[in-house]
Formats: sequence, C-alpha cells, structure tokens
Amino acid sequence: MAFYLVHAGTNLYKVDVSGGVTPLALPSGVTLSSTRRARFATLNRAVVMVHAPSRPIQIDPTLVVRPLTPRPPTTDPTVTVSGSGSFTGTYGYLVTFAIRTGSRLISESPSRDDPSLVTASGHAQFNLTNLPISSDPAVNTRRIWRTTAGAGSVYYLAATIADNTTTSYVDSLPDSGLAVNDTLADDLGEPMGNASAAEYFEQIIAWKDRLWAFGNTTPDRVFYSGHLRPWAWDAEAFVTAKPEGQDLEGASGFAARRDELVIGKRRSLWKVIGDGPENFQMIQIVEGTGIWAAESVVVIRDTAYFLAEDGVYSYGAGGLTNLSKERVHAWFTTDAYFNRATFPRAFAKWNQRYNLYELHLGAVGSEDINRWVALDLDTGAWFGPHKTDAFTPTCAGVIEDDDGIARPVLGGADGVLYRQQEDLLSDAGVAIDLDVTTKWHSQGAPARDKYWGELTVHTRPEASGTLTITPRVGSLDAVAGPAISHALTAGTRTHRRLGVGPFLQLRFRNAEVNQNVELRGYEVDPVADLGNRRARG
Repeated sequence: MAFYLVHAGTNLYKVDVSGGVTPLALPSGVTLSSTRRARFATLNRAVVMVHAPSRPIQIDPTLVVRPLTPRPPTTDPTVTVSGSGSFTGTYGYLVTFAIRTGSRLISESPSRDDPSLVTASGHAQFNLTNLPISSDPAVNTRRIWRTTAGAGSVYYLAATIADNTTTSYVDSLPDSGLAVNDTLADDLGEPMGNASAAEYFEQIIAWKDRLWAFGNTTPDRVFYSGHLRPWAWDAEAFVTAKPEGQDLEGASGFAARRDELVIGKRRSLWKVIGDGPENFQMIQIVEGTGIWAAESVVVIRDTAYFLAEDGVYSYGAGGLTNLSKERVHAWFTTDAYFNRATFPRAFAKWNQRYNLYELHLGAVGSEDINRWVALDLDTGAWFGPHKTDAFTPTCAGVIEDDDGIARPVLGGADGVLYRQQEDLLSDAGVAIDLDVTTKWHSQGAPARDKYWGELTVHTRPEASGTLTITPRVGSLDAVAGPAISHALTAGTRTHRRLGVGPFLQLRFRNAEVNQNVELRGYEVDPVADLGNRRARG
C-alpha cells in the first residue's frame, strides 16, 4: 500500500492512503526546522530529505530514518608490520564508515584525505590498531581499503568489519587476493549540511539515476550525487549556472524532463543534457525568464509548468511558452489581483481529474497563500481567482486513495492534510460561493451607445436552485441594475431587456449549499447601435 512522507512542524510523519498518521523517529542528534520546508527526492529505494533537517537524512522502505551520509573518520588507524612473509614495499590504508542492511550497502562516508602509510620488507602481516569509531549510531560497518605494493592511487577493499566497536585488525591478505572490482569509489563525499548546519541544500531532485541539488552558500552551483548512490557527493561533481554571483538568488528551481534537467534562476533558464560526468553539458535556454517559485514547478507528460516573474510558462518539446499573457496577463503583472511579493512562496499541483494546473498565490495585502487559479491544459482557459476560506494552505501535492486514484491535496497551517471534496459542493456544510463576473462588452465600439436587448442564459438543468444575474449597463462606472433570477431547473431561459449604454457587464452568482451550477453560455439579442454619444452633444 502506498504511503507518503509529510513534514509538519518539527516532526516527520508517514501518512497512508486512508489518512492514518504515524510519527517517524529521527536519527540521534537530527532535528527538523519548523520554518524551512522539507524537500524530498527518491533514488535507489531511498527517500532523501534536505532543507528542513539539521543534516540530510534518508528514509528507507521500512521507514527507518538514517543520516544520508555518515561523517568521515577524524583519525587514522595505526599500522605496523610483523612476521616473515612476502609483503615488500609501501602500502596505504584508508577507512570508511558504512551503514548496511544485510549485504546491502545503505550509505558510506568518505575517508580521510591522508592515508596511513607503512613500509614492509619481507613481512607477513599488517597490524591495524586504533581503528576509528563513528559517532553516528546508525553506522554498523567499517570498511578497510588498501593499496598494493608501491602505495598506488587505487585502494582495494581489504576487509569489512561488521561492527562499530572493534579497534584492531590483522591484515594478511596478499595483493593477489584483493578484489580488483571493489575499489574505493572516487565519488564519495559529504552532502552539503552533513558537516555543518549553517549550510544546507535548498532544493533536490532525481534525474538520470542521480540526485541533483543546490545549496544556500553556493547558489550558482548544482551538485550531483554518484550514480544510484544517493549518499555519494563528490565536492567537484557540479555544474554551474552562469553568470556566477550576478543573480543574487542563484538557482531557484528544478524541472526534470526525460532527457534534460531544467535549472531555473530568477531571470534565466538552463538545462543539463548528457548521461554522465564525462558528457554532462550546461546549456542556456533563455535569458530574462526564469523560475520564480520552486514549488510552482509541475512536470506533466514531460512538459514543465512554472510561475515566472510575469506569468505562467510551459517548457516542453515546443520550447518556452507564456501561457497567461494572452488572457490573464494582468494577474501577474499588476498589483490588482495578487500580492506579488509572495510569488516566491507560490505552489502548484496537477488536478488529474480535470487536467488542470492549479497555482496557489497570496491575495493583495496578505502574506497568506489563500487564493488560487487554474489553467485548463486541454483548452488553455483560465479560471479564478478562487479563494480558500476554510483554512490557510501551506503546500500542495497529489496522493493516491485506496483505489490507487491520484487525488490533489492541500496541507493547511492548522496541521491538517485536506483532500479535494468531489461529491459535495460545500465546505463542511457552508456554501461555496460561485461568483463570476464577465468582461465589459462593447461590441468593438466602446464610444457608441447600444441597445442591449433580451438576455438568454443557458445552464444545465438541475433539480433545484437559482442563479442570480446582476447586469451593469452604461459607462465603466455604471451602477448595478435590478437582479435577474434564473431558475436552474429551466436550463435555457430568456429574460428581460437589459437597457441602453456603451458597455454591458454581467455578474452570475449562486451561494446555495450543495447546489450544482453549470453555466453553458449567454446571449443578448438584439443589440442595436444607437450612434456616437459625443456626436449628439
């Protein structure tokens, strides 16, 4: 059965599809921030969590929570030689800390930079004492690595000690017995935040069987992990989103497409292509447009949707497209609709049932993200702005229900996870106010008076209910005229004549509990041109 991981306050929870909540125990010494939002990514059966924890952690399928990467040893073993044998030359030793489950390697630390060196001259064995012991309680294995004679640069696995307590070991394995295919990986390293809580990864994502992340102290660098090794973070394994230091925000979000990883800065888009470190390439997509809100990014059928400074864009096979400019440009470029200062905190989700990209924003004058708009991905139509009144949303996502059907959900500031209600039209018994105001109609001639005739409204026939229609006829500051009641049982119905003036605007409203309303269209007929108002003096 599917389950989900949720960060709330200073705790981490498992949430199952039935709504059951189970707190998860954190590793010793690890805490979660109540102000930094958790970021998750999944790779090789491990869910990695950064940003909120005081050091990166991983959660395995059995819900055991461990440090993502053990901290490396701080001391070297002492190595001496003894006995008569065939060891001759200089040998190097390194030790790494590891976490294993059975024979499966869960995580491994880097080694110290300086090996323990020892010179043998016809000796039989190497005596290792003062083996380092990890301070991470999760560490249950030490791995001892050794060169062949001559202290070369390649370290082979010489021994595995399946505990974190033993302090000595005798190595008599000849060079020919070393596992030639088990060498110390050159990609081992600590993820940002493992050594110091002052630095941390801000965003993380999985792509091409690696994890990719950027941090708070190196915002122009995007680091990547080892292949299928979420714990391995070589300090030199990164790509750079240029220009360095000129965009104070640095990287701002990711979008993982099938063959490219999109990296957004506030005012530029980049992409990584390639299959590995030997051919990863960083290519600029566009200058001037970027990802403004990391959690506004949703990838649907290999197309990325996201909020930029001036609207909502898509990036896919057809390139970069502004999806809001033609219809709702003012939503994102004026201060009349939303508090644009909250744009970096906006978040989005995909509503699969209706194929909508739903973007949550802050209202004018408010720091709360309690408004939302929706883009119909089939027609390009926009809906909204809508208001969430029952609670203050803090995050959005999708979870599966008991039947495996994906449902959009919202997290609330009250600590509750809310699923979209689909069988009733109410908020816990309170009516959801349908309130639609049309544009100002002018028939393409705003300076000329018109006679606006009878109004015909088309709605889906319902068992009950009334739609209230309020017309405004005249100039743009015209007062509301007498309300018109449209019985929803009638379906299509023709109402009174509307009046004389250059403009017409209609407001449709219904605030009845659990009342379905489907407005299919409206007509005004006939519309007669009465001439230019100024010409009549």
